[in-house]
Amino acid sequence: MRVGIPRETAPGETRVAAVPDVARKLSSTDIESVVEAGAGRASHHPDEAYSEAGITVASDPGQVWGADVVAKVRAPSREEIGRVGDGGC
Repeated sequence: MRVGIPRETAPGETRVAAVPDVARKLSSTDIESVVEAGAGRASHHPDEAYSEAGITVASDPGQVWGADVVAKVRAPSREEIGRVGDGGC
């Protein structure tokens, strides 16, 4: 299973759906995680922290939105819902 962690788009939102330590724990259970580049920046989690945790950092948002499960803090916008891949949730 692959979990996508996109950048939050709501104005003023500084949280991210999974910090590097949580994403690492998911990966240790055979759940692959991919985070959108810059997703953790507002919450002081740079891309490098995700990379060091063994998480894929994707510059192409399609890699994140094409995951089996997309994790967000806020509800996705209509536009974001349209990005979810076939079979994803």
